[in-house]
Amino acid sequence: MVQTVQDLLKGPHPAFLEGMGGSAFLRRLIAFRLQIPVSRLFTEPDYPLGEQASVLRDDLQRLENGCPAGYIFGEVGFLEWEFYSDERALCPREETAFLADWLRRAHPQAPKRIVDLGCGSGVIGLSLALSWPESQVTLVDLSPQALALTRKNVERHNLSSRARLVASDWWNALTGAQFELVVANPPYVASDDEVEPGVLSFEPHAALFSDEQGMADIKAILTPLDHFLAPGGMAALECGHYHHKTLQVWLQGSGLNYEWLQDPYGVPRYLIIRKELDAWQKS
Repeated sequence: MVQTVQDLLKGPHPAFLEGMGGSAFLRRLIAFRLQIPVSRLFTEPDYPLGEQASVLRDDLQRLENGCPAGYIFGEVGFLEWEFYSDERALCPREETAFLADWLRRAHPQAPKRIVDLGCGSGVIGLSLALSWPESQVTLVDLSPQALALTRKNVERHNLSSRARLVASDWWNALTGAQFELVVANPPYVASDDEVEPGVLSFEPHAALFSDEQGMADIKAILTPLDHFLAPGGMAALECGHYHHKTLQVWLQGSGLNYEWLQDPYGVPRYLIIRKELDAWQKS
């Protein structure tokens, strides 16, 4: 019977743990549940697990079934910061952090107004606001549960004076507004796409699936984009791995000035759109 830290650490360990950092990850999880520093696990290997032993068994089972670690710990790292994370919103992926970091490097001057459409937990828009102290960010989501999570992250990072939360189906509640930077990680999974069982079991389906082979929400954002994107502005959308092909004809007829940016694995995943300055602004 597992009764102490040493009992749990000596194993045997489930194979999936190796892909998550092995014993280092397990120590972090144990320390989190016992609410003690990780260092004490080394100095007190016989520290009793007590009632947390069953909780830890449940944690390991959930992780093996595909639950994101961020849901277990209740927070997730994104760029340089930690954000609250739970089942109310998707757990941020490496690909999304890559896009946010690319946007920081692509803007030598901070955009004055940013909108994060379908913000989920708010990590994209809020990390950009933290990177650019002079920027204002509007965080939009149709889910009141997701917006409640976003509000917690706004408060965690003391951004209430620069962040506005809007309950809206994409642009519907933003009539007349314009933004220098539009960013979105919309639902883009088609109903017949193969999805990992853990994603289906633990993450919100409304944030995953979209009609028209995963293109419906992307098109809903792009169709009126010109009205909301300020001259000289940029829009960046994370898309599915095949959308650079399936969206091609639609994009060619849209009149948008677009290009595809590759993700860390060489997949054209990010749709980047730029709007030219008005003639009087160029002079």
